[in-house]
Amino acid sequence: MAGNIVQHAEKGSITIDQLEKDTRKGLRLIVQDSGPGISNVEEILKQVREAAKTDQEKRGLQRVATLMDEFDIKSEGTGTWIEVVKWMKKSEIVN
Repeated sequence: MAGNIVQHAEKGSITIDQLEKDTRKGLRLIVQDSGPGISNVEEILKQVREAAKTDQEKRGLQRVATLMDEFDIKSEGTGTWIEVVKWMKKSEIVN
């Protein structure tokens, strides 16, 4: 996702937050840029959903969405906002 900022936008930011919800712990990444935006967000989301169901080669955002537990993207006019969340498995949590 950082590569998309460098490739498509002049400025952007990545925010990483630790999450706790009920007994779950995880990480949330929010990536924002001021690039030209994505004109076909619905098509991107469709490709992400289809790639997740198949073994086809995944690229870019498809790969990100497959690796993460939650994926959301918005792009209106200029700039793009992506939020992804990865929840840790209980066996990965160290107290």
